[in-house]
Amino acid sequence: PVTTWYLENLTKLAYEKDSKQYETICEEVGQQIGSFLRSKASTLDELFNFYNTIKVILPIRNVVAKNHGDLIEFRITGIGFSTVSTLCAGKIFSKIAEAYDLTVEDVDVIPGGIVIIKAKVSRPS
Repeated sequence: PVTTWYLENLTKLAYEKDSKQYETICEEVGQQIGSFLRSKASTLDELFNFYNTIKVILPIRNVVAKNHGDLIEFRITGIGFSTVSTLCAGKIFSKIAEAYDLTVEDVDVIPGGIVIIKAKVSRPS
């Protein structure tokens, strides 16, 4: 098994080497995961049901969604310890939100493994 300490240090090294490329990779991973999840769960309700079924095997501690009028706030916890790994998780979850036709308004990355994403349902123009 690979320790969290080891992964956190690899992440930090990759970010220090080329932060733009690191962020691009995180976004691409988010797009791939979003596409996969959308093929398994076509709505947010289905996604949360899917999450509740498999959450015991995920490294994520908790995902909570709250509606605030036309804005949905997602709070994801337990996704890394360093600011750099949490930044990557924020990029990944933003792309997952976009896969569900949400427009990401704000991403707040809090060191210690907390990401808060505020998004609106995209309206056809």
